[in-house]
Amino acid sequence: MLFDERYDASGVLWYEDGQLATEAPWAADRYQDDPRPGHRAPDGYVDPWGDTLYDRIGNDLALLVSTPDRAVERAFTAAASARALPFTVVHLTDGAARQAYAADNVLVRPDQHVAWRGAELPAGGAGAVLDRVLGHQPGAGAPTSPDLSKGATHDLALR
Repeated sequence: MLFDERYDASGVLWYEDGQLATEAPWAADRYQDDPRPGHRAPDGYVDPWGDTLYDRIGNDLALLVSTPDRAVERAFTAAASARALPFTVVHLTDGAARQAYAADNVLVRPDQHVAWRGAELPAGGAGAVLDRVLGHQPGAGAPTSPDLSKGATHDLALR
């Protein structure tokens, strides 16, 4: 059984410029790790006890950071906190992780699909990305709910 599924042309993902025009057709008998938005985030072991990336991010939105520049991380953390979202930051310290994700920052949804990736925030910033991922309409305002944000941060290496 292959564990490959992806979202093509979803309204709740921030696709890269030109990505949808260059996507290979989905095939049920083929799986390849692909860290682009809409695809399942590549998984891997992150510590000697056998925990995987999916284990670490659990059911939260997660930002995978593989750069020493923390500007994007700070922006997403603030935007998630303002929306009372459970949000985890995972610092990927291993070179293989950088190669697997091919981006400085990767936002992963709770269903382990990549929602956005990049070195710099797009127009509108982290809030615009989160609003799209959450399906919020522009100008509708943030939902009101109790603060469930736990702000966890992990330094990890994929193995």
